[in-house]
Amino acid sequence: MNENALEIKVARELRIAGLFPSSFSEPRPGGFGLQSEGAKVAVVWVPSGVLTEVAFKRLGAGDVEHPSVLHMGVVKQAMGHAIVQILRSAGLNAGMSADEFSPGIVEVTDPAPPRPAR
Repeated sequence: MNENALEIKVARELRIAGLFPSSFSEPRPGGFGLQSEGAKVAVVWVPSGVLTEVAFKRLGAGDVEHPSVLHMGVVKQAMGHAIVQILRSAGLNAGMSADEFSPGIVEVTDPAPPRPAR
């Protein structure tokens, strides 16, 4: 499966699950964004505008411990874990990013083709 086909499959499976697309580079609040990165696809959840506006305002003021900032982190993590389970159920290799600067990011790779029987 090529990069574009994997991204299309990921988007299809998330839509089937009832999640709405956003954009990774220009996220609109309340949906998932996708970005192909070599042989993998990164998925990010973007909470509603109500939460993101307040949280980013507090982050901009340096208040990283504000309840809205912490809540946004919890929401992104929870949705990331749910997305992992949805995509695994659909047969894709999905897991949370190990990058500490990208919390809540899901990384998806193409499943290995089945081995021929011997």
